[in-house]
Order: sequence, then C-alpha cells, then structure tokens
Amino acid sequence: CLVTDQKQSYASIVRELFGERCEHVRVSSKLVRDTKNPLFPINHTLARVRDNLSRLVRRNWGASKKREWLLGHCAIWITYRNYVRDRVNRERGVTPAMKLGLETAPWSVERLLRWRVFRPVSEPVLAQ
Repeated sequence: CLVTDQKQSYASIVRELFGERCEHVRVSSKLVRDTKNPLFPINHTLARVRDNLSRLVRRNWGASKKREWLLGHCAIWITYRNYVRDRVNRERGVTPAMKLGLETAPWSVERLLRWRVFRPVSEPVLAQ
C-alpha cells in the first residue's frame, strides 16, 4: 500500500512501476499536518533527511556537486539511522533494525565506519 498526496502524475507513475501489485491511496495534502495525517511519516522522514545530511543543506561548503558522493553520504546516514541510532528516546538502546529483528544489538559508530565500499568497475557512472 502506497500513500501519496493527490498530485496528478503519481497515479500513472505508481501504475507503471508497480502495476496491480500495489494499492495506491491518495490523501489530500490540505489535511491538518499532525501525527494523525497519513502523510506525516514520509514528510517527517524527508524533513529529517534534509536536516541531517549536510550535503542537502543550501549555502554551505558541504553541498554535493556529484551524485555519487551524495549517494554515499545518504547510505551512511540511512545505515546510521537504522543500525546505530536509538529508534525513539523512550526506548534507549533499541534501533529500528533491532525492532524489525534484523539485529540483536545496536552497531557502534566504529563498526559502521569500518565498512569501505567500492563501486564495481562494471557499474556505470551515474549521469549528472
């Protein structure tokens, strides 16, 4: 089930990408923007991404000029958010990955940054 606002192009894009496998629920973007709004989780997550990824913040030296560097930064942030950082303040020491049963303990920052991922030679460079 995919919940979006009522932008006209979303219906055809969802149909093209998922066909009949996905139920598309359209919600008015004019609803009160509180935690009961079905669009709240995605709007909140995207706001946190913009706030936490310095490469997405305008007017600073960290702005991404190359897509591959932005993708790398996003991968680090997503992994940190799901494997290192507590899910909520009320549940100290419990990460989203633990909540889903993917891990039994939080990762340390050292463990996260120990990984070094290289782009395969056969993988094309993304167009700018």
